[in-house]
Amino acid sequence: MATTKQHSHSRVRFVPPRTRFQFPFPSLFENLWAPFDDALVSVCQSRTSGWVVLFSTTLTFFTAIEISLVIPPTLYALGYDDAAGLCGSVLLVLGIVSQIPKKFIFRPRPWMVSRAIPIRRDTTSSFPSRAVVCAVVFSWLLAQSLALEHLIRYPVPPVVLWPVIFCFAMFTAFARINVGAHYPSDTVLGFILGCLV
Repeated sequence: MATTKQHSHSRVRFVPPRTRFQFPFPSLFENLWAPFDDALVSVCQSRTSGWVVLFSTTLTFFTAIEISLVIPPTLYALGYDDAAGLCGSVLLVLGIVSQIPKKFIFRPRPWMVSRAIPIRRDTTSSFPSRAVVCAVVFSWLLAQSLALEHLIRYPVPPVVLWPVIFCFAMFTAFARINVGAHYPSDTVLGFILGCLV
C-alpha cells in the first residue's frame, strides 16, 4: 500500500556553489512563480513511494539526455541511415540548446532549498527541465524517424502527434517534480524549449 508524504524522507537544505560563469535565477521570477510551483510540487509529491517512484525514476532514465548518445550509432548499426542522420543533427542541437541555460543560470532544485522531498539529489541547476525538453524532442524524433524509414505508411498527422508529445511531456514533468528535481515552472519552460528545438 502506497503511503503519502513519507516521513523517512527529510527535507534538507543543500545548495552547491555556483561556478563563476553562472548567474542566480532572477528572484523576480522565483517570487512570482513560487505559489504555483509550491502548490504543484505538493500535489505531485503526495505519493513518494512504491509504483509512483518506480514510474518517476524509470521515466527519468529514458528521458535523460545521455540516452541521445546511443541513438544515432544504434540506428546506423541497424541500417536506418536516414533516421540516424536526422537524429544526429537534431540531438546535437538539443544537446547545445538544453545545456546553455543550465550552464549560465543557476536555480537551486526544490529539494536543495527544502521545498520538496529529496528522492533524487541532482546537484545541477534546476532551470530548465532538460528531461522535459528531451521528452518533446525524443517523441517528435521517433515519429519522424519512423516515417523517414517508411516503417509507418504516412507521416503522423500533427493533430495526432502533438497531443502524444504533450502527454509524454506531462508524464515526464510529473516524474521530475515527483522526485524533487524540478519546479513545475522548470517543466513548462522545458516544454517550450523542446518545441523550439
